[in-house]
Amino acid sequence: MITARRKLMMISPVFPPAIGGIQTISAGLAERLTEFDLSVVTLEEPGWEGWDRQVPYRVSRTANHPAGGRRAVTRMNLLGLNRALRSRPDVILAMHVRAAYASAIISRIERARWVQYYHAREISEFPKAAKLAIRLAQGHAGPSRYTDSLLREHGLRARMDLVPPAIPPYRAENRARRRNLIFTVSRLSDPHKGHDMALRAMPAILRELPDARWVIAGDGPLRASLERLARDLRIAEAIEWVGAIDDLQRDKLFATAEVFLMPSRVPRDKKGGEGFGIVYIEAAAAGLPSICANEGGATDAVKEGYSGYRVDPRDPNAIATAVVRLLRDRSALHQMSIQAREWAGEFTWERTMEAMRAVLDR
Repeated sequence: MITARRKLMMISPVFPPAIGGIQTISAGLAERLTEFDLSVVTLEEPGWEGWDRQVPYRVSRTANHPAGGRRAVTRMNLLGLNRALRSRPDVILAMHVRAAYASAIISRIERARWVQYYHAREISEFPKAAKLAIRLAQGHAGPSRYTDSLLREHGLRARMDLVPPAIPPYRAENRARRRNLIFTVSRLSDPHKGHDMALRAMPAILRELPDARWVIAGDGPLRASLERLARDLRIAEAIEWVGAIDDLQRDKLFATAEVFLMPSRVPRDKKGGEGFGIVYIEAAAAGLPSICANEGGATDAVKEGYSGYRVDPRDPNAIATAVVRLLRDRSALHQMSIQAREWAGEFTWERTMEAMRAVLDR
């Protein structure tokens, strides 16, 4: 006797071919939840037609204008409700709190189990949607203890299951490391990423290691002010701005650098910070120890004293001390590089899928 597969509907306003952490974990889950009859409801993105043709699950999209705006998200929620009334899913997996409105209605009408996945920033940015999910979803999952703490502040009394993101095996070619090369990759649109404090740490780093250089990848509206700050601090010659890069270019820089630096802090209003920080694991997979903040989701992504160091992200002296400590002791740097690879090896899709399936099956 053939048993019909359970129907799962994933709803998210952000999904590939758009790039980002939420998109990556959403697509990775969708690709691997093959025991379900899966459909995805999301918004249109540049290149979406080609993406949707090559995936083994159904994707329904609606117009994304204004991009990520309230009207676009409302259309997505209405589309999700329409598709659910036709297909009658058994499980709803909402990958963003802005999908909570459709998820709540579908869960009630179709008696579908609703699992909500949280990240971090959106919990404070969209508090009404977050509180709706906290109150009504039957399952709650997120990437880090920091995410759990944000949910507790917003009233979650149920269990939040830890479902960390994963990375594919690191496959970049081996390259010679550039001595005392520091690397950061991040969009330059969020002040909390910590470029400003890291720039203020550079004079102290250069006093101890005059040949240190910092390569900054990424682009965004903050770039001009950050470049101006570098000039004001008289460290511009030690900084290389390479702009937006693809994954291949990023991996080459991972393979060339010696330290990954991103002291991303938690803003006072909690509207930001790293929900996890998958980039720290990607760096570790390339053998790069990380300097990160001692707060936010990065505390789950970087193992203190093993795959890197956690520091006060608002203290340039603490940042500089950690960087110099790593780069000056070559033996310790080599050992931490080995440990970072071992640490990254724990963040596999097998582990992530085991955790997610436990939530969906409970």
